[in-house]
Amino acid sequence: AYRSGSDLKVIKCNDPYCAGQKSTNTVAFFPSLYGTLYGMVLGFDGNPRILYDPGTSSGNAGLKISTCADPACGSVSSSVSLTQNNTHAYLALGSDGYPIIAYSAGYINFDEMHFIKCGNSDCSSGNTDVVANLIAGAYTTMFSPFLMVGSDAKPIIFYHTADGYNNVDTFRFVHCGNANCNSNNSATVIA
Repeated sequence: AYRSGSDLKVIKCNDPYCAGQKSTNTVAFFPSLYGTLYGMVLGFDGNPRILYDPGTSSGNAGLKISTCADPACGSVSSSVSLTQNNTHAYLALGSDGYPIIAYSAGYINFDEMHFIKCGNSDCSSGNTDVVANLIAGAYTTMFSPFLMVGSDAKPIIFYHTADGYNNVDTFRFVHCGNANCNSNNSATVIA
């Protein structure tokens, strides 16, 4: 998946090296320069799930996830709005094959690292959105989350924080206490 001008596109290669024929399909339209592609994963059905923020003329519009109807994404079977406020996000698959998402939601005096566990394969129902970690402090921002599932089937979130007031950068690691990341999470400052 990639952004080309105001379009979100998907390329499907017909060989492992992408040397032969390819199909290119448009998945979504970005109405402004603020649109951002955050990631793509292949579902257990072989069809892509694409996480993006379409943007508005003045900034972020919130996260959306589109589920492709086929491996080449010739059409989209669903597009679901997930959030209204985000700055950075990462998409992965949970151990059950449903999408999981880590994203930062910034506010004036604190920043939150959120975790979304989709309730089904296209995130159309049963989703949960919880605060996986909160950092209080003026001018503190979280970015560049990375998300994976550990060998214990619990999500792990790694991200960077920057405290603009004290000029301190840290890397943090959150090991979720369960698959929904809603209890017994442990947060560690790495550096």
